[in-house]
Amino acid sequence: MSRRKSGKQSRESRQSGKNSAQQKAQALAPRGQNGVIPEAQGANDIELAAEGLIAVAAGEKAAGGGEIPRPGDSVEPKSERAAKRRGRGKAQKAVTPETGRGIGPAVFLPCLFMALILGIYLGTLLPDVYSLYPGKVPLPAQTAETVPQMPPQMPPPPMPQQAKPAQNSIDSSIAGLVSRTTLNPGDVNAWIELGNRYFDTHQPAKSIEAYKRALELEPQNADVLTDLGIMYREAGDYEAAVQCFRQARQVDPRHANSMFNEGVVLLNDLKRPGEARQAWQRLLEINPEARSPDGKRVADMVRLIR
Repeated sequence: MSRRKSGKQSRESRQSGKNSAQQKAQALAPRGQNGVIPEAQGANDIELAAEGLIAVAAGEKAAGGGEIPRPGDSVEPKSERAAKRRGRGKAQKAVTPETGRGIGPAVFLPCLFMALILGIYLGTLLPDVYSLYPGKVPLPAQTAETVPQMPPQMPPPPMPQQAKPAQNSIDSSIAGLVSRTTLNPGDVNAWIELGNRYFDTHQPAKSIEAYKRALELEPQNADVLTDLGIMYREAGDYEAAVQCFRQARQVDPRHANSMFNEGVVLLNDLKRPGEARQAWQRLLEINPEARSPDGKRVADMVRLIR
């Protein structure tokens, strides 16, 4: 019952809409005399007015975003037109991101050139980074196949102990000289050589004994007297050392070594600078350019004595 009523109402609404359209068309059409529309001309004018109303409606619809209907076109339902509009909107939204402007050569080539320059610069920095952090540079992994297995090595045999040849030579030389002086106590050269061997091996007591035996046989030997004084100094007997140096100067007034050593013992060991200055001045009288064993000028050493 309700369906039949609704259908009847829809037909009545369509009929009323048609009548209102015709009324509007008649109002817009030109009228004849006494306000009466001629039949033939009125029919044409009604059709033109209807088309004008359709055009006005189409303009309003186009302003609202719809399509402009043409005469004779069938009208689509509103729901279908809305669905099409939604579909077109989605299609436009989907297509829009894919469109865009490309990168031209004027932009691409400078960017490529700058990227190449940056890559070369970074490549030159890698050796410096590896050198700053040598322990951080990763090494290639080695496996049992790449690393050769070295056979276990036996420790080297111990080297036989060898005596020092120089020491052996000195010891044998001393032994030979001792044998010579024992067999021939009057051999002055053997006693001097034996004293020199003890001198070189820093054995002052034995050296003093050998030099004394040599001086018993040759008391006027200034060199032996000087060496005996040096051994006395090494033994700590400074007065005996000074006496030996003075005896050597008496034997040979130009014996420079004895005068220099006399000044050394007087200045450094006995703390008698006045006598040391006199000893060195006597040396400068016979040799003004005299120098110490380390190259210092004796004249400069005299000036430094206070």
